[in-house]
Amino acid sequence: MLEIQALVQWITSLVSDYLYGGVFIGAIIATTVPVIPSEALYPLAGFVASQNHMNLFEVILVGISGGAGATVASIALYVISLKLGRDAILKHLRHTRISEKHLAKAERWFEKYGEKMVFFCRMVPVLRELISIPAGVLGMRPVKFLIYTFAGSCIWSTGLTIFGFYFGKTIKIF
Repeated sequence: MLEIQALVQWITSLVSDYLYGGVFIGAIIATTVPVIPSEALYPLAGFVASQNHMNLFEVILVGISGGAGATVASIALYVISLKLGRDAILKHLRHTRISEKHLAKAERWFEKYGEKMVFFCRMVPVLRELISIPAGVLGMRPVKFLIYTFAGSCIWSTGLTIFGFYFGKTIKIF
């Protein structure tokens, strides 16, 4: 528990001190090691942006930085899943909060609704971290994966960042 608190404090400092880069790195961590939920990371970034008197365009760029970080991490998960396969992935997932049940649900959605689920799942908590795995295991084309992942991740991260920005405008701390 103490390690998680230290990670949370480190990411909070990272975002506060290096907003664009901090969100990028934070998004990579939040996507690959889902201990820090993006539902907390992006509003924090928006809040910090509001306290630094940034304009809306800059806040959108902060959100895109987060989407880019999430995409980088998702590509890594996709490639690992593509190379290792489902059984090896399941063995490693037991050390995370992602269960076989969650993975099976993501796979069913992917098989039922197709590759577009990569885009839509980027905006659904828990599934947003998982959808890279069935996309890799089932051999989705890399270019489509990249486009859908980046678009969906940017919409999610930018929306939450803007939320934090407008929330932060109502509170004056700095």
